[in-house]
This record gives sequence, structure tokens and C-alpha cells, in this order.
Amino acid sequence: MLRYATVLLIVFVACSPSGKKEAPENRDGHSQVLTDLQGEWERLTRWEDGRWVVFRPCDADNMSMQFSGDTLVIGWGQDASFGIIRSVAESEMPEIYLFTVEQDGQQVTYRMQWADDGHYMTEWWLWEDDESVILVRSELLGSYTHIEQPCYECWDDCEEEELEDVE
Repeated sequence: MLRYATVLLIVFVACSPSGKKEAPENRDGHSQVLTDLQGEWERLTRWEDGRWVVFRPCDADNMSMQFSGDTLVIGWGQDASFGIIRSVAESEMPEIYLFTVEQDGQQVTYRMQWADDGHYMTEWWLWEDDESVILVRSELLGSYTHIEQPCYECWDDCEEEELEDVE
């Protein structure tokens, strides 16, 4: 599904009037935020022992984000959405707001903050409640333990065999 969204994104960008991909400048000059966000990001999960891991659930891919110029693609598992970032604003708290126009024309505001000083980890609030997600730059995924949930925990027709408990 993410490939489908990527194809749609390419068509959308190719058909846009400007055709060029630049980070939008707003009145406050926060295009540096978009420069720092460029690239691919993937969700981390806090495991039971407190460490951050890359968890691959069996019913969908792990959530991801990709920034390319002024375009944001969010992989929601088996779905994806994309929008054009129209402006960026920072609050006094160190929160950053990205104002987008989504592919369906809806205006959406995403709230985030840097979760580290090196701008390698971000915390995002993508829903109306206070639940947030942590994302890390994709090139750093090798630094984290990867945990794949077995297929049989979600589906009945898996090729893998369920391990039986041995007492």
C-alpha cells in the first residue's frame, strides 16, 4: 500500500504547477525544521523492560514518515496518506506545528518536538488525544532491537508454525 501512496505522490508532484520541491519558508523562517526532518523516519515502541525497540506487528507494517521537500508521507501500517506542508511554527514550549494540506484537500496540523538534542528522534502527536509516538531516523534502525510479532498471533492461515509450550 505504501508503494501505491508513493506512486500517487509522484503523480501529484509531477502535476503540481511549480514542479520543484523546496521546503516552504514561513514568516518566522522555520524552514530549518523541514531541512532537519528530511528523509525517512520509523516508529519505535517502548518494550516491557523499558528499552526502545522496532516492533513489527503481524497485522500491519510499523508506522513511518517520510519527508521530501515540502511533502509528508505517513505510512499508517497498511495505509498511507500524504500532504503538502504549507507552513511550520514553533511554540514557546519547544513544540513545532506543521500545517499541511492533505491529498483530499483537508487541512491538518501535526504537532511534534525533538526527543533528543541531535535531531535523530522525534515525538509526534498525530491524533486528538494526548497519545504520542516516537520516531527515529531510518538510518539508525540498526541500533535498536527488532521484534517481529509472529503471524499466527494475528491470522489463522500462516505458513509459520506456532511453537508449542514445552514444560
